Amino acid sequence: MNDDPKPLSHVDGETPSQSQHNQWAMLKQDIAKGLADAAAGRVHPLNVQRIVEQGRKRLAARNATNTSASCR
Repeated sequence: MNDDPKPLSHVDGETPSQSQHNQWAMLKQDIAKGLADAAAGRVHPLNVQRIVEQGRKRLAARNATNTSASCR
């Protein structure tokens, strides 16, 4: 009897090669979708500075809410 656990990446009934094939197929679909989004203009360049600014605003707002709630 083999008590070795199956790798987490394999679905019951799939062989390792089937699982790998399915993972590659899903990756290809994701890449195709991303390329189609880029071609259709639905993708914008990553603006890290804008993300940081929004994060700081949200954090300040959350801290202000938490501070006013604890002062009651």
